[in-house]
Amino acid sequence: MQALGPLQRSSPRSCRSRALAWTNTLPASRPCLRPRARDAPGICAAAGKKGSSASSSSDDSLVSASGLAKSLLKDVVAGLSSPTPSRRSRETTTAGGGSLPEDLRSPSYAIAALNTALFLACALVPLLPAASMLLNHKQPQVWQLLTSCFAHSSLEGLLQCVFFIYVFGRVVERNHGSIATWAVYISCGMAAAALAWWMLPAKAVMLSSAAPAAAWGMFLVGVGLPRLSKKPLEVACLAPFAFAATTSRYAPFSSALLDGGGTAVGHLVHIAGASLAAAVASMILGVVESVREAVERKRLEAKRQADAASQEETVNRIVNLASQAAQQLGKKLS
Repeated sequence: MQALGPLQRSSPRSCRSRALAWTNTLPASRPCLRPRARDAPGICAAAGKKGSSASSSSDDSLVSASGLAKSLLKDVVAGLSSPTPSRRSRETTTAGGGSLPEDLRSPSYAIAALNTALFLACALVPLLPAASMLLNHKQPQVWQLLTSCFAHSSLEGLLQCVFFIYVFGRVVERNHGSIATWAVYISCGMAAAALAWWMLPAKAVMLSSAAPAAAWGMFLVGVGLPRLSKKPLEVACLAPFAFAATTSRYAPFSSALLDGGGTAVGHLVHIAGASLAAAVASMILGVVESVREAVERKRLEAKRQADAASQEETVNRIVNLASQAAQQLGKKLS
């Protein structure tokens, strides 16, 4: 008879014979512990199941460990990609704003539209003549200092003013904001009208508009004064064009005022008033910009510190999650 291999020795028949031999060695006084011969295959199967359950438990531990690692990785990614509160508020503000078209939010377009609307109203409404809106040098009114900034005596003057406001007003708007654009236009126009009221003779029957002078002030504040040291060639090209176009609007006032040598300078009165107001406005805006830059630096520094604190908090939370996951993994493996 040939020797049996390892697989043959562990066959059900040999297992059954060994089970029968083991049952014969048990004492007769304890028949309850004596298994039956037909249960021998079940005993072998139970032993096999016990071994497979041990291997499956180790597999379950590995699966649970991999699941904990995946959840930890997800928490890390979520912690790093989650926006900070300041970022969320900034995104909410950005999403909420900007709903209106640019034309409706721009003060330059609003000023140009107001000039056009007042010109059309004076031309179409009989009870609202242009003479009541322009500065009447014979019988001036205080409120004409403001209305003359938006009133025009001719369509050509309106078109020129709207063009200047669109070109140079947008520069002031981008550099200093909406409120500054309105303030520069109105202050330059009212300064020009006030100086003309004071210097031009009252006996002259004249009606003047301060809108061209206000547009000249926008040029000085937006391009002429701030770019004089940085881009002098650009200012040298634009300044003569803007100056000539503005003085042409006040050519009828040339002979209204003469200097000591008899030279007519009446057409320069409005421009002089607007230039003075533009110089003062530039100095004020420079101070405001300096203060704004200081405040912005402080805000950025505070934001940087807040972001650093938020990142540190995120790192601490990730470390805590990692330690908790490691503890749970140790419990699973033990």
